[in-house]
Amino acid sequence: MNVCGFGIFELAKIKAAIGVLSVVHLDTVSTAIGEPVIPSYVPGPYSKYGDGMNFIERAKNLLGVVLGQTTFVKVYHSETEAFRKNYARNAKRLSEMLLNQPVSAKQLLIRHCEFTAKFGRMPNLDPYGRQLSFVQYYLIDVALAVISIFIVVICICVFIVRRCCSATVKSKKD
Repeated sequence: MNVCGFGIFELAKIKAAIGVLSVVHLDTVSTAIGEPVIPSYVPGPYSKYGDGMNFIERAKNLLGVVLGQTTFVKVYHSETEAFRKNYARNAKRLSEMLLNQPVSAKQLLIRHCEFTAKFGRMPNLDPYGRQLSFVQYYLIDVALAVISIFIVVICICVFIVRRCCSATVKSKKD
């Protein structure tokens, strides 16, 4: 993940954004979103160390994180400036369009709820995929057909190999 997503939030004037990842953030991204970086106990994203680091490994990790932050902060700032220069106009236009929608999201939700309350369930809007049987849903019929064809092909191949490699010797009768 890089900081482009946060640049979009900034230019669209979205005041609150939460960045969630299931992996360790890059240190520059952590710094950009205000997440604390504790380099001596948390291994960096490209570190070969796990969560049980000894003192020497923590010192190496600390050195790598500090050098990485000082080196890549320039890359971060140049990426941010390039993003602002290239996408600022479109992001401002998108922000204005979202603010001036003909129907707000709240009004649209209320209309949909009122429509549903008035007319109830509509079977024609229920997708057919929800009405499939167990065999159709899990494609068991297709799997059985493919497996059957595969077995027939293997049997034919085995039969041909046996016929070609059979060691029958024909003897001449007097």
